[in-house]
Amino acid sequence: MPLTAVLHPASPSAQRAAREQTAAAKAAPAVQEQELTAQQWFERGFAATNLDEQLRFYTEVIRLTPDYAEAFLKRGGVRRDKGDVEGARPSGSGSGDKFGSGIAGVSTTSITPSGSGVV
Repeated sequence: MPLTAVLHPASPSAQRAAREQTAAAKAAPAVQEQELTAQQWFERGFAATNLDEQLRFYTEVIRLTPDYAEAFLKRGGVRRDKGDVEGARPSGSGSGDKFGSGIAGVSTTSITPSGSGVV
C-alpha cells in the first residue's frame, strides 16, 4: 500500500497551530460589505457576469461616490442590457441621477480608433 494512501495523524504542533488559527478566525470580526471602497465595488461589477449583480455593484459605487461618472455609464449599460430603456436614460428623464443613469445621452461618435466616427 502506498504511503499516501495511509492517513497519518497530525503532529501535536500542527494540531496546536490549527486550534490557535481556528480560535483566531472565530474571534476576528467579519468583513462587512460596506467596508469596501467604491473602487472595489466597481471592480466587482466589472468582473460580475450576472446583470443583477452588476446593477447592484454599480449602484453601490454611486451611493458611495455620487460623482463616479463611469459607474453611471456602466449601470446604464446594464439597465439597457436588461431591457430597461427608461432606466438607461440620462437624468433628464426623471431618474434623479447626477450624471444620468447611463448611456442614452452619451455620444459615441468620433471616439473610434479608426477616426470613422462610427462605433
